[in-house]
Amino acid sequence: MKPSTTFLLSASLALNVVLAGLAVIGSKRLDAELAAQAAAATAHQAARPAATASIDSQTWAALQTPDLAALAQRLGETGFPKDIIRAIVRVLVNEQFAARRHAITNDDGTRAFWKDASSDLKSQLAQFRLSLEQEKTIRDLLGADARASDPLTQARQQARFGHLSQEKIDAVQLLVSEFDRKRSELYYEKGAFNQEDSKQIDSTLRAALAGILSPADLVEYDLRKSNTGRTLRTELAAFNPTEEEFRAIFKLRQPFDEQFSLRSGIPNQEDMRRRSEAQKELNSQIATLFSPDRAVEYARSIDSNYRQTNQLVTRYELPPETTVNLWNTQKEFERRRTEIYSSGSGLTPEQRTQQLTALQQEAITRVTPLLGNSNRLTAYKQYGGSWIDSLVPRPQPKQ
Repeated sequence: MKPSTTFLLSASLALNVVLAGLAVIGSKRLDAELAAQAAAATAHQAARPAATASIDSQTWAALQTPDLAALAQRLGETGFPKDIIRAIVRVLVNEQFAARRHAITNDDGTRAFWKDASSDLKSQLAQFRLSLEQEKTIRDLLGADARASDPLTQARQQARFGHLSQEKIDAVQLLVSEFDRKRSELYYEKGAFNQEDSKQIDSTLRAALAGILSPADLVEYDLRKSNTGRTLRTELAAFNPTEEEFRAIFKLRQPFDEQFSLRSGIPNQEDMRRRSEAQKELNSQIATLFSPDRAVEYARSIDSNYRQTNQLVTRYELPPETTVNLWNTQKEFERRRTEIYSSGSGLTPEQRTQQLTALQQEAITRVTPLLGNSNRLTAYKQYGGSWIDSLVPRPQPKQ
């Protein structure tokens, strides 16, 4: 039979294949996830030599079957790329689970908008378990092909897992997913986290990871995926460490986090004292890693106000040195405020307030040009510049 419609399965038509295929097979909608996957597949195919396949008007009808495993096999034999097959199967599996999902949520568009659906933990647990079952169904249907293979996904995996083999990455992801499931079920079943249970899960997960990864691999995993690694990336954003600096800080910080984790409950005063002393010792050890000037940069970068100011400066695209200039201005005026209190013992409260008010106005005059214009002063006060308002004490309420 002579083909009535012949087209090339190449990068330029990858997305069209998905849309046409779904239309004939009977899919009712193309959700956002499919659109993203199809776009990624299009970009992926652009880097490959074009693969050809002739598909006549009867081919789609011949491909149709309720057996999705057979459908995936037929699509592969016909010449469809793995990325497109995965996108089609994912949408069809989503359609299969739609009725069950609707039965759980019972959301037909008549839900009262003022009622909080998230408070129904039983429903959330059912939805969570259903999503796990849906993902397992896709893995069972596609096997290794269920894993996205486009360059963007591979780049993200390398950022998350370093240079682990794909086999180890798959094993770690499945393991972490299983422990995340246990943690989520604890929350949905009890309505709150049991800190001891969560701590036990973390400990068990750690031991299981050590059974998959070598000591060197586990270090690389921790650098990228541990709580310490995630916290340091946030705290050191303004410090902008090199890889060597980050690794050195992490090595000192991880034992501290493990010892003083707050997951076991709210610390008492003695625990807080011990933690504070250990924090000072840790900061001293970290400072020895750097030159004197770099140590000063580190010390100010871990201050939350400094980090907020740095974020504001970045957002307004101001010169990088603006953060340091604002920080130095803050320290100068805080010092002068202290001097007013320490040397003005003979001042009346009104006189002291007058001096502090004048100091505050001077600070505003100094800070405003650094920010570029006066309109940004309010934003700065909210993001790192609260010290300006603190220069003048708030009036005490009248008795």
